This record gives sequence, C-alpha cells and structure tokens, in this order.
Amino acid sequence: MADNASVSIDRFIMSELHEVAERAGKKVRDRDAMRSACSQLDVAREELRKRVGTLDIAVDLIRFGRDQ
Repeated sequence: MADNASVSIDRFIMSELHEVAERAGKKVRDRDAMRSACSQLDVAREELRKRVGTLDIAVDLIRFGRDQ
C-alpha cells in the first residue's frame, strides 16, 4: 500500500476489533464469539471459492518467504 493511502474502516467493525483486542489482551476466551467467527469465515471462504475457484497459493508464498 502506498504511504499516502487512506483506509476507511466502518465504525462498527472498528468497535468490534477494539472489543476483541481488549478480550485478547485479558486472555478472555468467548466460545460463542469464536464459534460465530468460525462460521462467518466458513461462509466467506465458500463464497470466495464459488466466485474465483480454489486458490492454490500457499506453496508459492512459502517459497517466496524462504527465498527472501
């Protein structure tokens, strides 16, 4: 990302991130929140797979990191 780039994050999302960071800092594990996050990630992953197909980039990323 360019140095002068501006990123706008929705206030609701920023609020959620702040709450999660607070809980993580206190080492509090909210099992319901963890289940909900996993479920949301599963849905997002499936939507992405349907849109663009299977992304096979792990090996390339590992090689890139290793060779740097």
